[in-house]
Amino acid sequence: MTEPQDRPGLVKRFAPWLLAIIVGIGIGWLVGGLFAPAPERAEAVPTETQAAPPPVPTKQQSATAAPARELGPPMTLSISNRDCNWGADFAGYYRQGQTLLLHTGEQAGREAESVRVRVPDRPWNGLTVTAIEAIQGGSGIIFAEPVAAVQAALSRTGVRVAPDGGIALDDGTDGAVIQALTTTQGSARRYGQAALRCGS
Repeated sequence: MTEPQDRPGLVKRFAPWLLAIIVGIGIGWLVGGLFAPAPERAEAVPTETQAAPPPVPTKQQSATAAPARELGPPMTLSISNRDCNWGADFAGYYRQGQTLLLHTGEQAGREAESVRVRVPDRPWNGLTVTAIEAIQGGSGIIFAEPVAAVQAALSRTGVRVAPDGGIALDDGTDGAVIQALTTTQGSARRYGQAALRCGS
């Protein structure tokens, strides 16, 4: 029968090994903590921002940006078979046109066919008179509006316009002049869309 081993002796025998194991574990934990990779940082992903829509202009801003065109005093138009003067409101412009027509012809060394005198946008019966034409043997009025609008305005005053633009007047005269409503052509288009012309 063997004698039991001395317990204090066993502790002394294995103590260095246990101490080495404990120290190794501690050193491993310490080294692992120092050299462990740092946690990845979440990168901030830029978010798309939508540009704010442009401000809608208010009625007051719109009126300030684009003021309405002011017209001069209304004109009184006279249409007759007697002459091509168009009435007292047009007489001054017509005289200017006749003078300019004569002067232009003298400068060119030949008779000028027509000239135009701009009118400062004066209204007549819902239309806008923009110029007066001085023509050899007659005169004309140019309107900003198209032929259809001028024809409608003339109809409201009792003047009938034929499909070809001719105007037949029954005012008790012999029809000394010819009236015609036409679309402006060439350089006259710079002044307006329709012309009411009168000539002998």
